[in-house]
Amino acid sequence: MKVVIADDEPFARERLRALLAEHAEVEVVAEAANGVEALHACAEFKPDVVLLDIAMPGVDGLEAAAPTW
Repeated sequence: MKVVIADDEPFARERLRALLAEHAEVEVVAEAANGVEALHACAEFKPDVVLLDIAMPGVDGLEAAAPTW
C-alpha cells in the first residue's frame, strides 16, 4: 500500500513514518509539509492512502481533500 504523509511538523511526519515502517505492506512514497505539496505528491505517486494534517499553513488538509482540486 502506497502512503503519502502530509504534516507541517517534521516530528509528526517522523513518528508516522516510524509507525508505518512496522508494516511490511506499507510504503511511504512521499512526505509533504503543506497541502500544495501533498497534492503534487498525490499527482506524482498515486497513493492508496493520504494521511493529512488538518491544520497546515497555506492549503490545509481539509482544503487539500476537498473535491474541487
